[in-house]
Amino acid sequence: MRAEWAAARPDPGAGAAVGVAPGEALSLDVAGVLVLPEPTAVLADAAPGEHWDAVHYLVRVRESGAVPLVGWDHVAASVGAPVERVHAYVDRLREVHGRPDVWRRVVPGARELLLAAAAAGVPVAAVSNTVRPMTVEILAAAGLSGDPADGRIPVERTFDSSVLGLAKPDPRVFRRVSAELGRPLDKVVHVGDSLDEDVRGAQGAGAVAVHLTPFGGCADVTHDHVPGLRGIDPTDLRRHLQPLSEGAS
Repeated sequence: MRAEWAAARPDPGAGAAVGVAPGEALSLDVAGVLVLPEPTAVLADAAPGEHWDAVHYLVRVRESGAVPLVGWDHVAASVGAPVERVHAYVDRLREVHGRPDVWRRVVPGARELLLAAAAAGVPVAAVSNTVRPMTVEILAAAGLSGDPADGRIPVERTFDSSVLGLAKPDPRVFRRVSAELGRPLDKVVHVGDSLDEDVRGAQGAGAVAVHLTPFGGCADVTHDHVPGLRGIDPTDLRRHLQPLSEGAS
């Protein structure tokens, strides 16, 4: 990621560690959690002063009818661009969403999280809904697929909906993840940016959900929220496993 982009937007890797104890596992969404679109691959004239990651995260919140709708004015203000330009970006992103080369920016904190998980012996899976098989290609291009000892995700722990024939929020996806990682569902902590696909899907299967919301927007109190991946400590995932009445937020 170019330095000017990193300095211009809220950091999805930020946040104090809130922390997985031995026997637990991490399941990670891909788009928005491990990789993000390169803005200039969507809009050729995207400028460093425009915070286009806000579109990805806030539109994911908008997709759910379970929380108060995030207005387009709010999205545009977070981006720092007119509403019309934001709509043009969204339309274009939908057109190029299925191109692996668009998803070439590693989310801040992703490499560190994978390395920490490997060091702690915490198994990790990548779980993605796709329009065609491309998750392995995306992770390989980003340097996030390979030997877990190097802080990477093994290909056999990559769950691509186009390969599985199942997509989040189908609970069978999370059951497959649980079986592959060798951990019971209630010890699998799934981190995602979609309230419907990731949070509701994980909860419905019996897994633990953590919502990555760098730009806020989700008022649902039935699950944990983190502003960035550095808010997740693989050596102490116990906080997420507690009932909300015992301290989850």
